[in-house]
Amino acid sequence: MSLIGTVNFGTVNSSNHFLVYAPESQRFSTTLESFADQVSGWPGLYFEMDGSFVWAVREGEESVGQIDGMIYDRDDAIEYLDLKGDAPFHSWEKLLEVVVEADSPQGLDFLRIFEVSSGTYLKWSQIVGRGKS
Repeated sequence: MSLIGTVNFGTVNSSNHFLVYAPESQRFSTTLESFADQVSGWPGLYFEMDGSFVWAVREGEESVGQIDGMIYDRDDAIEYLDLKGDAPFHSWEKLLEVVVEADSPQGLDFLRIFEVSSGTYLKWSQIVGRGKS
């Protein structure tokens, strides 16, 4: 059984559920407060300082998806993100780039992404839809 799988973003009648971690035995260097500051101006994103947020993703006047999340932190560093929803691929990418900004020259490929529904870990570069809208 492979621990690496693939997933489609924004597919009809599907809901993605991911737990997103930094590399093994590490935490993200981004703080909850830094994350909040960076996303606070995004249209449709509502963030609470308990770490919960909802992002009603829009393109122009059209609603194109929603991502609900919870950020878990400890000792001024994000431990992991619990993300659910359906939205265009580039929206997930934009959101994840906020937490990996300072952590890795590899960008998003260093993330450990656990897909809850399948019980498998994903590599960002192997996710179906990479490079698409």
